[in-house]
Amino acid sequence: MLTFENINVWFGHNHILQSLTFNVKDGDFVVIVGANGTGKSTLFDTIAGKIKPKNGRITLDGKD
Repeated sequence: MLTFENINVWFGHNHILQSLTFNVKDGDFVVIVGANGTGKSTLFDTIAGKIKPKNGRITLDGKD
């Protein structure tokens, strides 16, 4: 399971991901949609570890 717990990402004064909390269970199919500039790429870069959140925790099967 992929778990996001209270993730916050800032770029300068812009709060891109705010208090993001969700779980993706094994076998789930998830689609991320939104207009340009709404944080989709930031979300995936955070999952991949390219961007470190200001606070919160991301775990995959219980491991950071």
